[in-house]
Amino acid sequence: MPVALAVTAGIVIDRHAGLPIGFSLIGALVGLIAWAVSLGSRQGGLPLVFLAGTLAALGAAFHHHSLEVSPTDIGRLATSDPRTVRVRGEIWEEPAIAWRPARDPLQSIPRPDSTLAVLCVTQVKQPDEWQPVTGRARLVIAGQVLGIHVGDQVEVVGWLLAPPGPANPGEFDEAAFLRDQRIHAQIVVQKTPEGIT
Repeated sequence: MPVALAVTAGIVIDRHAGLPIGFSLIGALVGLIAWAVSLGSRQGGLPLVFLAGTLAALGAAFHHHSLEVSPTDIGRLATSDPRTVRVRGEIWEEPAIAWRPARDPLQSIPRPDSTLAVLCVTQVKQPDEWQPVTGRARLVIAGQVLGIHVGDQVEVVGWLLAPPGPANPGEFDEAAFLRDQRIHAQIVVQKTPEGIT
């Protein structure tokens, strides 16, 4: 239990302070050396303090590393301005339907239900050829789509964009939520014959 608490403390510190990974690794090395040196000391609790500091630094380094985006990640192509893209990949999570209220007085134009899924992207169509990419994208498909399941290989045409952040203070931060799941892109697909195959 104390090990989990120390690692969790490091993750929380990195989450809020954004420590450079080098600083965390140096802290872990210094803590490990201090722990080894203090093993022979008469103070029984001192080695445990250094060991806890080492574990916290390793937790911070792990958290920082897990948030890094690969150079080939589909998220590197996503910006706040949507652009048309054709990608291939595998359905990573079972699609779910996001139900909308039938009559919402706050919306002048009724929005249809949409289908949400996660796509593990493997290729993106460039002008002349397919290029390999990595990473996951959140699929937002207009309407209810039945017949696609986890593990299905699909080709998708839609709007690629970065997940939107909160529009108002205190609003849910969808971009941070998706980033924690290592999803750095969103593809919005209209329900057309070419939308998803």
